[in-house]
Amino acid sequence: MINRLNRPHKHYKIGLEDFRNIVRRKEYLEAYHDMLERTDTDYAPWHVIASNIKEHARLKGLRILDKQIGKGLEIPVQAA
Repeated sequence: MINRLNRPHKHYKIGLEDFRNIVRRKEYLEAYHDMLERTDTDYAPWHVIASNIKEHARLKGLRILDKQIGKGLEIPVQAA
């Protein structure tokens, strides 16, 4: 939102909802942290990924999937 305010060519993206959301940001963050705390389990863990750069976020997600898929599974070796 700050980027939109500082860049005149982005002003068209600002609406009343943005200002309402800024006022409620503390409530949103509390609900977000509460949700993570209540739903993060060993069986189904949350992984929070920064998304400032989409490519980095996607790579981080893929690395997490790579580590998690098959965790705890034994895959038998088949004889040829």
